[in-house]
Amino acid sequence: MKGRWYGVGSAGSQNSYEVSLSDLKQGVDGSVEGKLTRFGNGCGADGEPLKGTFDGATLTFESTSKPGVNTRRMGGDCGVDKYSLKAESGSKSFAGTMGDKQGNSFRIDLSP
Repeated sequence: MKGRWYGVGSAGSQNSYEVSLSDLKQGVDGSVEGKLTRFGNGCGADGEPLKGTFDGATLTFESTSKPGVNTRRMGGDCGVDKYSLKAESGSKSFAGTMGDKQGNSFRIDLSP
């Protein structure tokens, strides 16, 4: 799945960056594993492991972002990001939020 995440930067500018999930595997218990790649201002990810759950309606997972990886500038205060995405009715798309280490929340949209 791939898509975009959206947010407002510290200077008030609108940001929109690419994000993708790959190698997704779901266990019979609803556990989910895969890889996350995302771009950002100071923090990003390139094939970082993700782990979470999918209950048939909501996909929740965590993954680590790193400074200077797929970013526009260096020096980000990065860490574990938390994602909560709801399956959109009648499609294979997801929409929800990504929360970062600082407690900021960003909109994210993904589709196959």
